[in-house]
Amino acid sequence: MKRTRIEPSGKDQTYNVNNAVTPVINRKQFMNNTKKELRRIISFDSSYIVVYSEGYIHYSCFTENMHPLVKQNLFKNTFICEGALTQSKPFIIQHHQINIFSRFPLSLLHKENGFKSACIVPLSVNNVLTGYLVMESFQENHFHSPEMFEKLADPIAMQACYILLHEKLNNELIPSSVPESYPFEEMIGKSKPLLEVFDNISMVSRTDVSVLLLGETGTGKELIAQAIHRLSSRSTKTLVKLNCAALPPQLIESELFGHEKGAFTGAIDKRIGKFEVANGSTLFLDEIGELPLELQAKLLRALQEKEIERLGSNKVIKVDVRIIAATNRELDKEVAEGRFRADLYFRLNVFPINIPPLRERKEDIPLLATHFLQQIGTKLGKVFSGISPEVLQQLSAYDWPGNIRELEHVIERNAILCKGNYIQELHLQTSSHIRSETGFSIKTWEEHEKEYILYVLAKCNGKVSGAKGAAQALGIPPTTLESKMRKLGIKRQHYPGTRD
Repeated sequence: MKRTRIEPSGKDQTYNVNNAVTPVINRKQFMNNTKKELRRIISFDSSYIVVYSEGYIHYSCFTENMHPLVKQNLFKNTFICEGALTQSKPFIIQHHQINIFSRFPLSLLHKENGFKSACIVPLSVNNVLTGYLVMESFQENHFHSPEMFEKLADPIAMQACYILLHEKLNNELIPSSVPESYPFEEMIGKSKPLLEVFDNISMVSRTDVSVLLLGETGTGKELIAQAIHRLSSRSTKTLVKLNCAALPPQLIESELFGHEKGAFTGAIDKRIGKFEVANGSTLFLDEIGELPLELQAKLLRALQEKEIERLGSNKVIKVDVRIIAATNRELDKEVAEGRFRADLYFRLNVFPINIPPLRERKEDIPLLATHFLQQIGTKLGKVFSGISPEVLQQLSAYDWPGNIRELEHVIERNAILCKGNYIQELHLQTSSHIRSETGFSIKTWEEHEKEYILYVLAKCNGKVSGAKGAAQALGIPPTTLESKMRKLGIKRQHYPGTRD
């Protein structure tokens, strides 16, 4: 019985496959989505993907159900794909041709497993052969027109390699004693700037030096700090975090170093500081640029001497703490203007990592948008089928002054406003201005920033500071937000809601 084939246009095929596989970083879901989209084009009985890894001496296999002999051969034969290395275009093999590719896994297409024909699609990334997609059938002469799969190879190859990268990092990041819910997979993207960040994470994590994360608000500095810690030898202990902008100056010292009972008014109990809690682990100091000058000297001493004293005590406590600091300020300029100690800056800046803003990695926007849509759908109890190419184009044309956090808020808003399960229209205060030379007009950076701040203020019911306030949502100190509001001319009457 001949099987029905569905052959949509090449453009639609590529878009459907790309939209189905790019947000996925789990092998099983990746293969399920890939098989589902491929079966819209042609039927088959079995499929798997073989991808080169570790310098072309090891092969990783993506499959859900595979014949055990194929699986065994894939993992034991290091030259498994040798017979097909000369093939750069999709091709078809019939049962009687097996000996031509005797060292390819298809050598197992014989009576023992019953497959009669197969279509093999080479997978390439940047014109470098990466592996193969294999579709098999129990019927002879089942496959025709293999060239129809050529355009589909790119998104499949890119995502398979991306999944391998995540698995490699996660295998290094997560020891067996650490729960598998580690959020490194939230770092979505495969652009060159982000892959450079991944490389830096991998290099510095195996050392014990201080790391300084430099990037705009909303770029994911805390996720990177978590990744560095998980990959380090200190990963068996909890990462300790302190936001230097979240507390008034008089409380930061106590938070860092602890205090004895009665050390100051209100110190009714002894308190262990973050340095002691982080002993043997990593201390993440977010917004380090907001640390008052007088505390910078005490922090420097703790880093140099590897010892602290609690407030109200003369007892010296030895500590072994690795520091990861983060800031959205240009600390070299802060040093030049006398607002940050040069000696502390040099102590922290041993290994700086520059985190690119979203406008410099726009190719990641569709991945991030789809990922956030899936997450928000789970929260809303709603299954979304995707985002239209037109909306993705609009999202990619915008410069995102609030970076990933702003994109997440926009996707959340559009998910709530979406009447169906497919986002076809972008609801955004700035959407009418997201225009390029092909029909899109561009607003100034200040206009983008002003509208985003107004959007967040409205979302936070007009609350600027404190818990659930706009400053907290934006990840910046209230003083910084208030300064921006004054500069941009944002006044109380411009946004609704409760006042601080």
